[in-house]
Amino acid sequence: MKKLILMASFITLSLANRYPIIMEYSYLNGCIVKPALQTYCICTLQEMENRYSLNEVLKKLQNPNEKKALIKELSEACLNKL
Repeated sequence: MKKLILMASFITLSLANRYPIIMEYSYLNGCIVKPALQTYCICTLQEMENRYSLNEVLKKLQNPNEKKALIKELSEACLNKL
């Protein structure tokens, strides 16, 4: 848990376009189900923050088709991290 909080804090400090820390924490907490996914999850979060505002992401998540497209887009950008 502490490691996840430190990781989210590091990401928050290192990005120009960032989401609220609770959003980052929730995303990483839900994504990192195995230690091997840590780098992949951080990559997808960074890609999402660099490409979309928080409002854009929240809007996409409400529409099933846009949500699916978002997940695919972020996954493709970070496949090399798996």
